[in-house]
Amino acid sequence: MSRTTQLLTVSRVKFLIKNGKPGRYPDGGNLYLDITESGYARWLFRYTSPVKGNRREPTLGSFEAFSLSDARKEAREWRGKIERGIDPLIERKAKKAQDLRTVDDLWESYAKLRVKQILTQRKEQALYEQKIRPFFGDWPIADVRAIDVSSLFHEITSGRRKFKATANKTLRLLKNLFDHGIKLGVIDFSPAGSFKLSDAGGTEKPRNRALKDEEISRLFRAMRHAGAAVSRENYLTVFLLLALGVRKMELLKAEWKDIDLSRGVWLLQAEKNKMRLDVGIPLEPEIIAIFRELKVFSAGSRFVFPARLRRRGQQRFQHVGPDTLNRALEKVDHELEHFVVHDFRRTCRSVLSRLGVRPDIAERYINHKVDVYDVHDFFEERRSAQRQWLDVLWPLAGFDEDENLSAVG
Repeated sequence: MSRTTQLLTVSRVKFLIKNGKPGRYPDGGNLYLDITESGYARWLFRYTSPVKGNRREPTLGSFEAFSLSDARKEAREWRGKIERGIDPLIERKAKKAQDLRTVDDLWESYAKLRVKQILTQRKEQALYEQKIRPFFGDWPIADVRAIDVSSLFHEITSGRRKFKATANKTLRLLKNLFDHGIKLGVIDFSPAGSFKLSDAGGTEKPRNRALKDEEISRLFRAMRHAGAAVSRENYLTVFLLLALGVRKMELLKAEWKDIDLSRGVWLLQAEKNKMRLDVGIPLEPEIIAIFRELKVFSAGSRFVFPARLRRRGQQRFQHVGPDTLNRALEKVDHELEHFVVHDFRRTCRSVLSRLGVRPDIAERYINHKVDVYDVHDFFEERRSAQRQWLDVLWPLAGFDEDENLSAVG
């Protein structure tokens, strides 16, 4: 006796999704409701390709995008195409390929796949906007050749400063991007496929640059004498990066709702930091005073560092962008050995060691996870470490002579 498939109902679909039990639930006619281990619900269509003869199980769409009736309608259309000798998956990929004409189009398609990886996606977005889009973003995908990729690397690594790390990151992104195009059937080979790191930026040496006390003092003195080239906000930003040991974009994307000046705590939320953990950052009186001054500069914005350029169509971020501080520091005639903004973080960590702060506390101070089983946040110990560091850094930054802040220190 043959077994008949029990058709799904709207109420049963809702129950299955709410229950969240992983599995495939048939609706007949090759259509299945698939619930993954993570609880994601989607519609699958199982069939044998009339073109290639292999079994296929493509996703028709998510439950959010397709109701039960929508999924049944889509399945009927697919069955009709199969009866006519058409493989609907090949047809769908061909249609997607027609819609992707330029490298920018390919990037938009690729970026949608990366949206859940928030931090990585933002870094890739910035890299694409800064390096790849200006070079051949509006080119037809098939027109990009290996020689064009090589020219891009040459542009990145030529000049006074050779951005080896940037060239290597660009190569990795290009490989992922064009591999995505191959999977979609847009191109048959990747123009970046034959390149190795040695063809881009080459071997990267680990950085070990940390500023000495005298260098910190010279840097702040040079910034004070730089005039309009370095704004007061940029001056305070450099100080906070050194004092708090946070990553640049963690600070520049900070929002006032996460900063409690009355309690002296900045809650750096998990989705806004690399470690993906909520962390409370202690704020000593000097830091609070600086944030109060920045509150005035922010002029009602939800961001501590709101975007300063307001030209319509040219503002990529609502907060200060990733290049603003870098460009400001390039204009400062400090005559120091070359450093990058991230070296402020290493400087902070190095000084904490010099001051005798326990290694595990120092690592927690800069939001490094030391032991996955230790969930204690050492908040008071980190506050004590900040106090020690500020006693050194405050006069180096010239704040003991600053009319706005000297009374605080």
